[in-house]
Amino acid sequence: MKKTLLLIGIFIVVFIMFPSASAVFTSSHELSGTLSKDTNAFFIGKTEISGTFTGFPIEQLINSSILHDMGGFPLIGACSITNLDTVIVAEDINITNANSLEELFFQYFDHITQYSDVDITTDAGLFLLGINQGRLNVSSNLNYAVTTFIPLEIIPDTTTRFFLMVTNNPFAMRCKGDFAVLTTLSNTGTIKVKDRHGATLWSSTSPNNYLIIQNKEFSVTKHPPLSLLPLNSLASTVPLKLSISPADPPDIEITQLIENVSVALDNFGEGTTSEFINNINEFVTLIQATSLVANGAMVFLQTNDTVTIDHTMQQFTSVGFARFNTLGITYVDSSSGPMLQANCTLISLGNHFYIPQAKRTSDGIVFPYELFIIWILALCVFVYVRFFLKPPVDIKKDEIIKRYAVFFHIVVLIISFILLDSEINSLFGISAFTLLFFQGFSAITGAFILLELIIWVLGYFILAIPLQLIVYSAFRLLGIRKGGNGIRKAIGDLSIWVFCGLYILLFINIVFSLVHMNSFFPMG
Repeated sequence: MKKTLLLIGIFIVVFIMFPSASAVFTSSHELSGTLSKDTNAFFIGKTEISGTFTGFPIEQLINSSILHDMGGFPLIGACSITNLDTVIVAEDINITNANSLEELFFQYFDHITQYSDVDITTDAGLFLLGINQGRLNVSSNLNYAVTTFIPLEIIPDTTTRFFLMVTNNPFAMRCKGDFAVLTTLSNTGTIKVKDRHGATLWSSTSPNNYLIIQNKEFSVTKHPPLSLLPLNSLASTVPLKLSISPADPPDIEITQLIENVSVALDNFGEGTTSEFINNINEFVTLIQATSLVANGAMVFLQTNDTVTIDHTMQQFTSVGFARFNTLGITYVDSSSGPMLQANCTLISLGNHFYIPQAKRTSDGIVFPYELFIIWILALCVFVYVRFFLKPPVDIKKDEIIKRYAVFFHIVVLIISFILLDSEINSLFGISAFTLLFFQGFSAITGAFILLELIIWVLGYFILAIPLQLIVYSAFRLLGIRKGGNGIRKAIGDLSIWVFCGLYILLFINIVFSLVHMNSFFPMG
C-alpha cells in the first residue's frame, strides 16, 4: 500500500509541474499597436488588400497646367489597360506649353492620332499614370506577397511615402476620373496601343509622347513583380486595409520573385533617381535575408515602437520580428502611422523573444523554479527508493518488459525528434527536416541540425535526466529494474520535446543576454 501511494504521489507531482504544457505548444499572443512612420517594416504572406488611392500631385514632377488637378501613380514594368473607348496619342510634344487639352490639341494638331476600341500595354521601365480629379480603387487577393510602406525619391529632391508590393500575382486596379494621361519616365519603357485582336497600332519609348485616355472609368492590371501606390494624409472614402496570413507553401516562390524584381530594376534605365533605385534594392536585400522564415511574418528595422502584447506594454529595441496566424493593418494613411492587430506565434522584441512567463521583465528571462523543484523531487525519490526502500525485483516481469522496451525506445526516439523538429518549425517557420526536404544538405541545413542537437543535449541534461530518475524509481516500486530501461529512456526522449516547447525561447533569451547580437548583426 505504501508503494502504491508513493507511486501515485510521484505522478501527481510531475503532472502538476506542467499544467500549461499543452497550452504552450498551441499558444498565440495578441499584438496591437501603431507603428511610427520612421519604422521600416515589411510584411510577408497571403495578402488581401482593399482601399482607395488619390495619388501624389503630378505637377511636382511635370510642370504643366493640364496636369494641375491630377493625381500621379507610378507603374513599374508590364501593365495592361484594357477595353478603352478612345485613346488620343500626342507624339513629340512639350506638354508644359499648353494650358488646356483644347490648346494642346490645337497647338499640336499634326502630332495627334486618335484610336478607338483599343488596349494599352507597357513593358520594362517606369511609367506615370495621371488621373484628373479622380482616384484609384484596389481590391485584390494575392497568394503570396511582400509589402511595405517606404519613402522613395521618385521626384528629385522630394520624398514621397509609398505602399510597395512585391508579388508573383497580377494586381488589378480600377481607375475613375475625368480623363487620364499615360507617359514613360525612363528611356527603356515601351508603350503600345493594340486593337482588340492584339495587333499593335502604335508603339513608342519616348518620354515626350503622351497618351490621353478619355474613359471616365477603366481597369489597370499590374503584372508582376513590383507595384507602387502613393500614400497621403488626405481623407479617403475607402482607407487602405491589409489582411495578411501565412501563404500556402506551393504559392511561395521566393527565388523566382527576387529574380523578377532584379530584372525589373535592371530595365529602369535612365530617367529615375539613383535614390529611388537604391531604396528598392535595399528592400530586395531584406527579402533575401529573411526568405527562410518569410511566410506569415513581419520584420521591423530602426524601430523603438511600443506595442501591446497580451495586455502588457512591450517595446522593440532597434529591430523586431514576428510570425503570425493573422495580421490586420489599418489607418495606413494616418499621420501617426499604420495600426497593427495580429495574432502571433513568435515575437522578437530585438534583444529578446517575448515569452508569457517573463512578459514583465525587460530581458525576457525568469528563473525556471519548476525545473529546480523537479530535480530536487527526482533526487529525493531516487535516493529514498534506491537506498532505503530497496524493493525486490520481479525477474519474470522484468524479462517480459525488457523484450519490448528496446523497440519502444527506438520508436519513441524517432517520434520525439520529429516532434522537436516540428516545434522548431512551428516557432521559426523553418527546421532541419524542412530544409533537408526542400533544399537538401547545405550550410544552413547543417546549422539547423546543429541547433536541434544542442537543444536535444540541453533538454537531456536539464529535464530528461530527472524524469528518468523518477521513472526508474517508479519501475523499482513495481519490481522492475533493467527491463524498464527502454521505457525510461523513451520517456526521457519525450521530455526533451517538452523542454523545447516550454523553455527553448527562455534559454535563447539567456544567450542573447550574454552575447549582444547587435555587435554581430548591426541593423539599426
